[in-house]
Amino acid sequence: MILSWVIGKGGLLGGALTATLEEDQNVKLFDPGIVFNWRNTQFLSMQFEFALSQFHEEERKYTNWIIYWAAGSCTLSSTIEEVSNEKNILTKFIYSLKNIFEDSLCRGSFIFSSSAGAIYGGTSTPYITELTTPSPITPYGLSKLAQEQILNELIIGDHGISILIARISTIYGINQREGKNQGLISTIIKNILLNKPIHIFVPLDTMRDYIYDKDAAKKIIYAANITHNSHSLNLKIIASEKSMSISQILSICKRVTKKNPRIVTSLNKNSLAYKKLIHFSSINPPEDAKNFSNTNPYIGIDAIKREEIHRIQFHSSPFSNF
Repeated sequence: MILSWVIGKGGLLGGALTATLEEDQNVKLFDPGIVFNWRNTQFLSMQFEFALSQFHEEERKYTNWIIYWAAGSCTLSSTIEEVSNEKNILTKFIYSLKNIFEDSLCRGSFIFSSSAGAIYGGTSTPYITELTTPSPITPYGLSKLAQEQILNELIIGDHGISILIARISTIYGINQREGKNQGLISTIIKNILLNKPIHIFVPLDTMRDYIYDKDAAKKIIYAANITHNSHSLNLKIIASEKSMSISQILSICKRVTKKNPRIVTSLNKNSLAYKKLIHFSSINPPEDAKNFSNTNPYIGIDAIKREEIHRIQFHSSPFSNF
């Protein structure tokens, strides 16, 4: 049995990873029972040390352990200061992990969730695999690449830990964190339901690879199990491998809501960071396509619609503040 710990389980991907792992009888999920204070880096470091010590004591009872890092509040529009703070948080966690797990790193894996769109933002070719050279052009992309490089610290000195970097395409789902400046599909659905204008900052024929959160979670866990005990750093693109235009997304949103979206198109400082066409394809490691069929976009977007309706009804309730 494997002891697994999802850091960032309150987010879109972290929630999907947690739900998927809970269904696996060969996995025991670790819960430190701590509400991490992500706004206070110094206090967070102490919380990390305490939680890692707990995890270290617990993992001795199991054959192997895996940590899934799905934490992070930054987006493509985040400032240099914000992405720097996120990088510092990961650095402190890795430092504590090395010190506390010095005697058992070889039995574990660390799975890091990165951003394919940000990492390859300046790449000239629209067809991207794990062999494509990274070309970040935003502070967020540069930070993500730097965070990936921090993980090299875990394999220096023959520690033997297995590392998987999961570069994920555009993820969507029903557990989008409110107040976080991301999630085009969730934003479109919410604004349609509230009859608000939808601001689009790129051409409507811009193509993106959208992957449902549960599909992404299954692919990441599969890749984590394949690369476990590799004692090396591994790279995997996590994507649906089918691109859709913003026009297609708007059309689906219109059909599931039965309402016409109010579109406002304009440019902003981040518009140039979006390539018109990106197609992701993973070649490392290969996977059985029969076991990884993608959720139909109509089904995924309809689930978001139902979730947004629930949120709107809750917030409009006279008891929602209690």
